[in-house]
Amino acid sequence: MMKKRKVVVLHYSPIELYPPLMNFLNFAGERSPDCEYVVISSASSDAVAAKYVATSGSIRLLRTGNSRSNNWWARLYGYISFYATSIWLILKWKPSVLVYYETLSCLPAYVCKKVFGRTFLLLIHYHEYVSSGEFLSGSRFFRLLWNIEKKIIPGASWISHTNKQRMKMFCDDYGISESKVCRILPNYPPASWRNPGIRHEIILPVKIVYVGSLSNETMYLKEFAQWVMFNKAFVHWDIYSINPDPDALTYLDSLCADNISFKGSVDYNELPRLLNKYDVGVVLYKGHIPNFVENAPNKLFEYHVCGLDVWFPAVMKGCFPYVTVNTYPQIRSVDFENLVKWDGKSALNRSGLHFEIRNYSCEAVLPDFLSLVTQNKILD
Repeated sequence: MMKKRKVVVLHYSPIELYPPLMNFLNFAGERSPDCEYVVISSASSDAVAAKYVATSGSIRLLRTGNSRSNNWWARLYGYISFYATSIWLILKWKPSVLVYYETLSCLPAYVCKKVFGRTFLLLIHYHEYVSSGEFLSGSRFFRLLWNIEKKIIPGASWISHTNKQRMKMFCDDYGISESKVCRILPNYPPASWRNPGIRHEIILPVKIVYVGSLSNETMYLKEFAQWVMFNKAFVHWDIYSINPDPDALTYLDSLCADNISFKGSVDYNELPRLLNKYDVGVVLYKGHIPNFVENAPNKLFEYHVCGLDVWFPAVMKGCFPYVTVNTYPQIRSVDFENLVKWDGKSALNRSGLHFEIRNYSCEAVLPDFLSLVTQNKILD
């Protein structure tokens, strides 16, 4: 019987909050029967609608302390338990491949490779971009991890970001060239989400949805809410969020708007069925840091493949490569700073446009990554 290839995946934050990781694990479990995976992450919070359950028996999940706690001691325990569990497993299990996500997960890779001399193929992916200025102004521990990561980055066989501009900024910050190990891995949903049976004509009132985190400070929540209230004759807006800022909920409650509804959290796997009920999906980030300027969030692609028009703030440069021209569902930028002058009703007009849902699927972009995990293959 052939020995299975051992793969350890380190993801400090809870799996449930990161759809691209869930999609990769499902994809890997289905396409790599000769691999055995152990995934170590923090425990999910009580706010999560449903815990992630691996779709394959080849994937084992180990959950450590709660990384989302507001208690300092609980967070410290979360770090210690995650790092200790990860280091212990790598040393004992001796994986062929180590995949880690984000700088917060880099410490076990450093300790096992540099201190204990263990050899494994090192693959790294970043959901977000953190600038050098943010590292330098962050906590001592965050700066320590950044400096540790610089020492293991040169030995990685794969380094990926979600778009080209983030990858370029990352390479500039770390002083490395954009070599063949630097790859782009977008945050696409599963192909099964694609909805070819959409409504080809939007009937008023237009049904708008927002799914994601919620904040008064870093999002155009107030601006868009005011626009929705002003246009209540033809707009209804539903909001779904796992981790809304309490101030954001207080603000929404204060509006007493009968055409704005906060619906609570929703399980990721339920989103295709849910989104099919809506006409437009909105993205609300203000672009207060480079990560959110050079950002094409997974919600943009999820909205689109489910057949919704997408409205995103003009400050989000990372979304512009996906703007549609002659097709619908439309992906378009909106000046959220001047919504009072914006004619949303005209933006819904599909006259002269032809129907096209683009192939934004994780199955289209994950094969190269998985081939390296499973075969130790160096990409051209």
